[in-house]
Amino acid sequence: MCIRDSAQGIYDSYTDLYYFTDATQIQVFSRTQGKWLAPIPITPPPGTTERLWGIALSPDGSMMAVADAGAGAIYLLNPANPMSVQTFPMTGVNAGTLPCGIAVSDSGMVYFTTVGQGIGGADQFFKLNTTTGQITNYGIQGPDYNGNAYLRTVISSDNSEVFFNDDGLVFSIDAATDTPFFALDGYGLSLIHI
Repeated sequence: MCIRDSAQGIYDSYTDLYYFTDATQIQVFSRTQGKWLAPIPITPPPGTTERLWGIALSPDGSMMAVADAGAGAIYLLNPANPMSVQTFPMTGVNAGTLPCGIAVSDSGMVYFTTVGQGIGGADQFFKLNTTTGQITNYGIQGPDYNGNAYLRTVISSDNSEVFFNDDGLVFSIDAATDTPFFALDGYGLSLIHI
């Protein structure tokens, strides 16, 4: 097994499994068994070509979110039943931007960054409510003309805050109010969440 096409990986402490995104499926490695298990296939929306990128587990381990930077979609599944995958095409999110960095809460709120496709000044930080399909745009622009596919998104263990690093602009989102708070030393901003 070779994971040279892997973009990101995560460790699930509940199952002692590692998950890695590759171009078309999620590779699964069992630390306990010391071997690769059957991969989790992901089917992209019709007429698109997938390139799985970001991957995240909810703090309680019940949900996995995967960003597809090729097909412009987000997938949600339960690691205990990985063959049942919900697909959320990112239509209406800045045409030409693709999801990359991702985090998911225990309740299925997916926070994600996007990478631009030649779009300067585009907003790049969003939330997807997987119950309603509604997307919240935080109105925060990305770091440069094309964005950065390696932007990361992390959620706190109590699901209360989501953290981003926008090429040096560090900020968090209060999950209860959707309010952004910027680090004191962020470029050009002086707010801090205490």
